[in-house]
Amino acid sequence: MAGPAQQAARTGPAIPELDQPHTDLDDLLFTPDGPLPLEEFRRQAGEITRTDGWIVEGNFSKLADVVWHRADTLVWLDFPLPLILYRVVRRSLRQLAGRDDSAQARSLTATMSAGGPD
Repeated sequence: MAGPAQQAARTGPAIPELDQPHTDLDDLLFTPDGPLPLEEFRRQAGEITRTDGWIVEGNFSKLADVVWHRADTLVWLDFPLPLILYRVVRRSLRQLAGRDDSAQARSLTATMSAGGPD
């Protein structure tokens, strides 16, 4: 776990007074049957953010109107580019090696075992 996911995992226990449901947008987008269609992804994210209290992890510009504009607080993690590149390469290698159990990794390995993207 690295970057925003690691920070979100720390935020919950570190600030118990938030006591709000947490949603990782990657877990929402990447299903066992593949990525959700955009409209379904937007609908589900919209349902989550229509409630009184929520924490959403992830950054998808196509959800700005249903996530960003409904938030009262945004936390933006501005990491140095070399660190980001290192983490992207490390995460990609872990996913390709089957050592990552994230929703995105499961989608990637399912696509690869099915012979690649359509």
